[in-house]
Amino acid sequence: MKGGGLVSQILPPGIVFHPSRIKAYEIRHPGYDSYSVPAYVARPSDPGTYPALVLTHGVHGYEEHMKEVARRFAALGYACIVPALYCRDDFLA
Repeated sequence: MKGGGLVSQILPPGIVFHPSRIKAYEIRHPGYDSYSVPAYVARPSDPGTYPALVLTHGVHGYEEHMKEVARRFAALGYACIVPALYCRDDFLA
C-alpha cells in the first residue's frame, strides 16, 4: 500500500479527525405552538455544500454522546443536526 494507507484504514474516525476542521454549535428552531426546539449542529468548517444527516437520540434524550457522533460525521464531510426531540420550553430531556 502507498502513503501509509493501512493506518488510515484501521484507525477509527475519532482518532484521526482534528476538531479545528469542524464547526459545532447549538441553535433553537421554532416548533409547535410557539415552543422552540434546541438542536446541535456540527459541520465541516470549510464553506461549501455538504450532504446532511439528521441524527435522532434514544430514550435518554439529547446528550453528549449524540453530539460526539455528530462531530465525527462532520469530520467525515457531513453536515449534521441533532434536534432535542423530547423538549418544550421548560423541559429538556
